[in-house]
Amino acid sequence: MASRIIHIAIANELEKILPVKDKNRFLIGHLLPDAVLSANKREVNTHFVDIYDNGSKKHFDSYSFFDRYAKEILSDALYLGYYFHLIQDGIFRSVLYYDMNLISLRSVPGFIDELYNDYRILNGWAIKKYGLEYNFFEPENFKQEKINEIFPFEVTDFIKDIYNDFNTETDEEPKYFKVEQAIKFINECIKVCVSEYRAIICGNHAVGAYDYSWETRTSDSKLKE
Repeated sequence: MASRIIHIAIANELEKILPVKDKNRFLIGHLLPDAVLSANKREVNTHFVDIYDNGSKKHFDSYSFFDRYAKEILSDALYLGYYFHLIQDGIFRSVLYYDMNLISLRSVPGFIDELYNDYRILNGWAIKKYGLEYNFFEPENFKQEKINEIFPFEVTDFIKDIYNDFNTETDEEPKYFKVEQAIKFINECIKVCVSEYRAIICGNHAVGAYDYSWETRTSDSKLKE
């Protein structure tokens, strides 16, 4: 999935284009699916990961989230931000696995750690390029938000943890996810999210339910047999 700083950068750019009434809620919404510090993300499934096609494919089921919170998505920037996060992570999987052809590396020991190191390396670049600031905060009365029925999101502690992302500057070069890929990914997310927003306010979708699905490891093993 995309890094926290990259999600913030996309939210920052989308806020300039879309009629977002509350920038802080929009930013927090973009971070919420990852605001899980005390539980296994797969077990609580804040990303609405769904397996289909006889177990051979997965996707981030943004449609399921939309069906559950359509009213809020259309009226509240926090829920819209969450919805966009799911779409962005789907795009990221597509870019990483298929555009960059790295799907075969996902089971290689150390690959995920190296990818996360790329995130760390790119943080300083993204912060400068997109003018990001560490100025977001937990919304008032957040604990009473309906969205906590998914998981009691640990927003305050998560925001504190992100502080470290804003203080990582290095001259290292990313190994896999480089600046060129990051720019392409961010621009694609902006384009897709703007199109999806314009569609949903008209009662439609621009993003298909399975547009950014990926093959499971089970399907990989079947192909080798």
